[in-house]
Amino acid sequence: MMRLLIVDDSNIVRSRIVRIVLAGALPGAQIVGLARDGAQAVMMFKAHQPDVVTMDLTMPNMGGVKCIEEIIAINPDVLILVVSALADKATAISALRKGARGFLNKPFTEKQLIAARKEVISNDESVLKEQTLNNKDINEGELRVFITAITEYFQALAGEPAQMRSAYLGTDLSVPQSYDYTGLITTRGNYRGCVYFSCRQVLLRRLLVCIGENDHSESNLLDAVGEVANTISGNARKHFGATLEISVPVTIHGPTESIRAAVRARLFIITIDWLGQAAIVMIDLERLV
Repeated sequence: MMRLLIVDDSNIVRSRIVRIVLAGALPGAQIVGLARDGAQAVMMFKAHQPDVVTMDLTMPNMGGVKCIEEIIAINPDVLILVVSALADKATAISALRKGARGFLNKPFTEKQLIAARKEVISNDESVLKEQTLNNKDINEGELRVFITAITEYFQALAGEPAQMRSAYLGTDLSVPQSYDYTGLITTRGNYRGCVYFSCRQVLLRRLLVCIGENDHSESNLLDAVGEVANTISGNARKHFGATLEISVPVTIHGPTESIRAAVRARLFIITIDWLGQAAIVMIDLERLV
């Protein structure tokens, strides 16, 4: 049995998660508390010792980031899934750094909640409990650079920004399978590793239409996914400067299960939505100096 504490200042959101649980969509989940703010959540956590917590970020009395910090101090092994509208990307990343295991953007579907909960549990089952990041790990500000680069790329090219749906630290068990097309950029210099962008064919076709390109051949689809990965990494390079050297893109057609963390202990995974189509960005970087 998985004891669940739901934390959100919105009664509508709390009730929605309750309905999903009661409908049996989260097998084994037992709701042990409903908290409307961080302060109440800490009290309920001490009283009921839940295994999993869904956590809003913006709440009265005590916000989600502070609440996560206090809960982790009580039990570092608790699984916290942030469920937030993500008005502030920096706050979401900070929540992951404080000990949250995953992030789900509002509004969310029942399917997205189920998938996010599965990711959080997969992370816990396969990773040692040390969550402290070493000095080689890229920091919050550096991760924000990539998130901004992703959303702004689609805004600049097609007039419609991509929406971040979730962000989490992945493991070999929780890294999602790539989509139809994947672009890979390797990095050198002061930052070593890879940046992946993967999406379905329909997203690339829509992207080509937005830029007035009528040739949707295989070669152009591969060129498009490589260009997205290249531009995201190139825009991030504006922040890092010449210390981040990027390769020409490598492109792959077809799903691949070979994407695994090579330099980081855990991939930083961002799922996005653009015009109703899902895509994933995976960041596997470490700082060398």
